[in-house]
Amino acid sequence: MTVRRFPTNWVGFEQLFEALSLADSRQESHTATTFPPHNIITLDENHSIIELAVAGFGPEDLDIEWKDNELTIVGNKEEQDDRKYQQKGIAGRKFTKRFRLGEHIVPSGSYYKNGIVGIELERVIPETEKPKKLNIRSGESKFLQD
Repeated sequence: MTVRRFPTNWVGFEQLFEALSLADSRQESHTATTFPPHNIITLDENHSIIELAVAGFGPEDLDIEWKDNELTIVGNKEEQDDRKYQQKGIAGRKFTKRFRLGEHIVPSGSYYKNGIVGIELERVIPETEKPKKLNIRSGESKFLQD
């Protein structure tokens, strides 16, 4: 298992960080928070998953929004719990977690299983930005022909 030390709320900037030799830095964005804890899993060059541990929250308590290359996950649980706790270690507080997404990184789906919410990310390069192949024909330049 490889653990990379990119800023924890930036996804899709791996090549940039490696090129700038920032892979070992622990610089965090001012909007980064530690709650809830999260994983960023790279499946391949074009697919990643962000997982957040959201014990105590259900899918109905979560809101995921994507705008201007920023993914925002908001947890808001209306607690109407009048139980008397001896100890309460499962957080139910509101949270907002933001992730900056790299160019062409788009959310393609989400899921919830066993207290983990996952957001699937895909790198989608527009046709206009993909490399083009030129066919080589025999003969000379068409500009030189009369």
